[in-house]
Amino acid sequence: MHFRQLRSRSAKTASLVIVDQALFSTAGFISTVLLARLLPPDQFGIFSAIQSLAILTIVIHASLLIEPMSVLGITVFGESKLQYYRLQVVGHFLLSLALALLLVPILLVVLGSVRNYLPTIVTAVVLMHPLYLAPYLGRRYYYNTRQFSGAVGISLTYFLILPAAVFGLYVAHCLTSVSAWVAVGLASGLASSAAFCHLWLESNQQITKINVRHVIGQHFDFGGWVLVGAIFGLASQQLPIYAATRWLGPEAAAEFRALTLPMLPPALVMTALASAALASVVAAQASGDQRRVNSIALKMTVLFVVGSIAYSLLITIFARPILAILYGTKYSALTGLMEVASLGNIALGASAVWGLVMRAARWLRLLFMINVVSLLVAVVATATLVRSMGVKGAVYANLGVTITSAILQMVSCYSMRSKAR
Repeated sequence: MHFRQLRSRSAKTASLVIVDQALFSTAGFISTVLLARLLPPDQFGIFSAIQSLAILTIVIHASLLIEPMSVLGITVFGESKLQYYRLQVVGHFLLSLALALLLVPILLVVLGSVRNYLPTIVTAVVLMHPLYLAPYLGRRYYYNTRQFSGAVGISLTYFLILPAAVFGLYVAHCLTSVSAWVAVGLASGLASSAAFCHLWLESNQQITKINVRHVIGQHFDFGGWVLVGAIFGLASQQLPIYAATRWLGPEAAAEFRALTLPMLPPALVMTALASAALASVVAAQASGDQRRVNSIALKMTVLFVVGSIAYSLLITIFARPILAILYGTKYSALTGLMEVASLGNIALGASAVWGLVMRAARWLRLLFMINVVSLLVAVVATATLVRSMGVKGAVYANLGVTITSAILQMVSCYSMRSKAR
């Protein structure tokens, strides 16, 4: 009976995680497709460049705040968790503002070809950045506290607001790359506001005090290597679009984003399921139950790889109608590259869980070295292929980086496990 209850609870948790990620990802997917259809290529290219840079700050935000919170909130600060989570809200706003300011000089370099728009772009990015990152903190808080329905609530609100806001701007003849980014920020902030208020009010009921310096020290101790490694890892993934924007112009960036956008849904679902499994992997790792760690990793890897192969076949067979449905005739010339881009999800499916295992085992320096190698591959591939082959070269460079990272993560995990036996 106990086993059945546990199995039923696990199934419910997995269902809520999938619904949460599906809603959140679908909101971004629909709104980006709308922007690809409704904006001129140069404006959509500017939006894509802003979005790619913002994704880089998501990784930094996650490394210093969310990833440590997922482990430390359970293992170190469990007795004062409400005060701990309240402190994360304060840290979120301070960190996100700092990251927004960090983006300013990068924006000036990447979008140097559209200097007339830069003051407006910079202002919008800085003001919207704390709101843009808010759902990631709110949803992870609900994941940590096993209140998965709260995370679904954030994603559902975001799902309802964002596409409607984009379409509303279009109807009002106000849709530009900047107004679209403001819509993303406001939708994110509104979706997360209830969670932040709930957390703040609930934390007032806990008398336990928490040492702020100790929390910061723990976060940097855990997140330092995660941060540096994550920056290198994401930079290697995003480098092709930065290069396309800088060397080929916003229109090329728009083509690259339009091509990779259909590949996002399975990647985001795999990331969400892996993140949801992090608490279980951390607990098993802490108790020395390597058999359970391996069991979780192998089962999820098989699930991810099989799902990615099925999705890749779907993309390959129906590439032309998929592009027509998403973008009309605007990006129909990209059909031949769809199947190449879809191979990246298979590599991601093979390695996503093993990166999680490495973080749980705190093999952070090893993960950092893997990301350094991936970045070196990205620099060489991007410099060689993007200039000579254009958008096609960016796609091949991106695929090469993904495969390199996947192979290195799987080999490293196998090697470390073998040494531990």
